[in-house]
Amino acid sequence: MNILNLFNLTFDKKLLKYDLTSSYGLFSNDLSFFHFEIYFILSIITFLIFFVILSNKKNYRSNYYLNVGGIFVNLLPFVIILLIFILNNNTSDSYYLFAGFYYSDAAIVFFKNIILLGFLIFIFAIKQYISHFKHYDFEFILILFISLFSSILLLNSNDLISLFFIVELQSLTFYILVASKQTSSFSTESGLKYFILGCFSSGIILFGISLIYGFTGLLSYTDLTLFLSEVQITGFTLNSSSMSFSGFLVGFLLLTVGFLFKLGSVPFHMWMPDVYEGSPLFVTAYLSTIPKIALMFVIFKLYYCIFFEVFLFAQGLFTLTALFSIILGSVAAIYQIKLKRMLTYSMITNTGYLLFGLSLGDISGIYVTLFYLISYIFIMVGLFFCFLSLRDRSSGLLVKRINMFSNLFEVNPFLSFSIFILLFSIAGVPPLLGFYSKFFLFLFSLKYKMYWLTILFVIFSVISVFYYIRLVKLMYFNRSTGWVFLSDVPFLNSLVISVITIVNVFFFFNPNLLFKLIYNFSFYFYI
Repeated sequence: MNILNLFNLTFDKKLLKYDLTSSYGLFSNDLSFFHFEIYFILSIITFLIFFVILSNKKNYRSNYYLNVGGIFVNLLPFVIILLIFILNNNTSDSYYLFAGFYYSDAAIVFFKNIILLGFLIFIFAIKQYISHFKHYDFEFILILFISLFSSILLLNSNDLISLFFIVELQSLTFYILVASKQTSSFSTESGLKYFILGCFSSGIILFGISLIYGFTGLLSYTDLTLFLSEVQITGFTLNSSSMSFSGFLVGFLLLTVGFLFKLGSVPFHMWMPDVYEGSPLFVTAYLSTIPKIALMFVIFKLYYCIFFEVFLFAQGLFTLTALFSIILGSVAAIYQIKLKRMLTYSMITNTGYLLFGLSLGDISGIYVTLFYLISYIFIMVGLFFCFLSLRDRSSGLLVKRINMFSNLFEVNPFLSFSIFILLFSIAGVPPLLGFYSKFFLFLFSLKYKMYWLTILFVIFSVISVFYYIRLVKLMYFNRSTGWVFLSDVPFLNSLVISVITIVNVFFFFNPNLLFKLIYNFSFYFYI
């Protein structure tokens, strides 16, 4: 061995020694930026230990074990508020942690704030929900809290492997939440269906990731972006038509199919009607709103930041699934007599509109999709709060069939008016908030000369108005012989419903604030 090789070997050993000794300092610095997630994890562990011990204590006046679900619900809002303060205390703009697996910036913090505030609103509804169903204890709320943690952690993922594990953690909590109503065989059946089909979609995502890694050797978002920046695409002709790139495209399409399955778009929607119908109404409300924010953020980041160079191959798939989702959801919802099943097909229709905006493939697509997503989540939260307030006074059961909306105007005129406004808003009736979201979507589709698609979307948008108007007809014009007397609407529920209704009605007076915010924010994904 010559002196030069010996010098290189010694130099390499010094570098290796330096890396090993500095790794602890590296990760200790990482943990200093990871304080929000550390507090979240410690809160979960503390709640688990404390409430397991407390739930095994018997009441000194009776022989029954303590029901600590109500205590958990009362403590959780303070924890969420403290989390929001800790999240916004970090002044760093953007940073990578844990060898690039974790990434955070101002846009991710903004989305985290939206998710935390949305979850805080849902805590107001669950307080009444827990009081009526005694079989729900702290485990249900703890699983809900863990699902919130997985949704927030999903935003910071910067690697395909970490993305897959976080999606699986989120899906596992969803399986438990759907099957959480132990006294209902429908809830257990829905949880089993969701578990089997969810594992199938997870297998598709994992197979796509394995193909991407097998043909490129890359998993990091940063590395994949650099790899794809070298690929020039003109139409469907590739200058770099190697076998490795063809295998990468197969993995990319499989990854796209897996995420379309998670979204529930046609033809990957077969799990949604049965699962959402059998799950408790609060779980249906939660699954269709808060987790969709995190999932759409990940889809934006993947297809507009990481895989934008090959977005052309997924664009046609997005357009076809959007078209089929709008057609099937608009037509199938007409024949539904159960409330949750009708709402599920309405969700499939709105997923189609989201995917159509996503398929535009530029800054306009991000803008209209973000605006549609925010308005859709906002309206659906108000609708679900209204439906969670429709509880029979005698039996304590929630309204399940749409024919039970008869005489609602006579029983509770203010609640029926809020439902009327929100139904017309999600149907796209001007000048409500939902009208602007559909109007901009159709306007930008005309800009890109998609005339036939725009005509079809307008026709099926008019068709979908039918099942919304049917509920309004039942509330205001139908008269039934048997009256259903409802329980009083809780104060927090009525406050949330009132605010959402007022915003929908008076949004057209000053819409520029939301327009400018979303337009400026959409550049984050496109630049």
